[in-house]
Amino acid sequence: MEQRKIIFRSYDTVNKKMYGVITDIHWQISGKVQGCKYMVSEIDDGVLRNGISPEKENFVLLQYTGLKDKKGREIYEGDIVIWEACSCEVRFGFHTVTVDDSGNKESSAYGFYLYFYGMKCDEPIDRNVEGNCEVIGNIYENPELIK
Repeated sequence: MEQRKIIFRSYDTVNKKMYGVITDIHWQISGKVQGCKYMVSEIDDGVLRNGISPEKENFVLLQYTGLKDKKGREIYEGDIVIWEACSCEVRFGFHTVTVDDSGNKESSAYGFYLYFYGMKCDEPIDRNVEGNCEVIGNIYENPELIK
């Protein structure tokens, strides 16, 4: 079985900008991010910048799920996807899942999942979701897409 690449992108909460794939994440002992560098060059206000290291307080790290949508686009935490005619958010952490076909039994799980706003259960992201959903935006740049 092939292991998933563990990569991140980040959103700058001050400048309201999504940055590309990150390398060299420097962690503090507390688990907070101290700084990072980017693998790709960014063009910001017409200036090419390599290895951008934004202030740690200003950005949110978003992890790649290891999966792609039906158009081949990588799926990250914070993405908004359309799956089975519903828009939902990609999240990571503990979540509630239905464990039988009747919908009566629930269990907790940990990992990437689709969060359906206003619904009781979530959907784990797995190979059944990959290729059957479409990324339409993310919660930071397109909050209006959350329904």
